[in-house]
Amino acid sequence: RLRIRPDNALINVWCDAFVYLDAREEGGTSPQALVNALWAFGSLRICPEHEAFIGLWVARFHSYRSSFLPQHLSSTIWTIAVLHDRLEPDPFFGAAWHASFRSRAYAFSARELSTSLWALSKLPPKVAWASSSSLSSSRDTLNLFWKAW
Repeated sequence: RLRIRPDNALINVWCDAFVYLDAREEGGTSPQALVNALWAFGSLRICPEHEAFIGLWVARFHSYRSSFLPQHLSSTIWTIAVLHDRLEPDPFFGAAWHASFRSRAYAFSARELSTSLWALSKLPPKVAWASSSSLSSSRDTLNLFWKAW
């Protein structure tokens, strides 16, 4: 690995292009494109600071989350875990992610379950369990991981 990292100027041009692409696409970019974009930032350990990109990503996640496949959900929570110390999570993201997980838990592969559980273990509890209105809700999510496994 060469450890070459793009500079902020290139990241901003890339984010501008992504926002432009979203505007051009009928119905916006696909869930796969959203996940790939976020995963790329996580792989580079770069937290996007481009307001338009972040706003677009969060808005699309909330509107598309019912279309997110287990792979999409797993990759998303992995990236949030990798970047959590540099990322301010959307206050409703945790609730949305957990609701999406609960509705699709039995469709997850063993790898997707493992990745998601690893990610949740790396997040601070107030981020990982932000959706949990109670301790029993957190236990329900963990129990669902084990049952789906």
